Amino acid sequence: MLTANVRSCLQLRFSGSGKQIICRSASWYSSFSVVIDNPEGRRIISMSASEKTFRAGLDEVVKNKYDVTMFGQRGDEKPSPEILWAVGK
Repeated sequence: MLTANVRSCLQLRFSGSGKQIICRSASWYSSFSVVIDNPEGRRIISMSASEKTFRAGLDEVVKNKYDVTMFGQRGDEKPSPEILWAVGK
């Protein structure tokens, strides 16, 4: 399960298989992107888009329970991915 809080700071919370991982945007900048692949096509939404657009993309991923893969790492101390790649069926 993916939940997301979008304000001035982005926090992603992943849970499954009895584990929980929290990613925070402390080291993210506008380079973080959400890639959504589904039957309608591919969309890439940058964190620099409007908050409404970015939130809508994350909400779509959560609502439709898309499979998610994270790519990139900005630091060693905590998860800080650059790309959230979501695939819907």
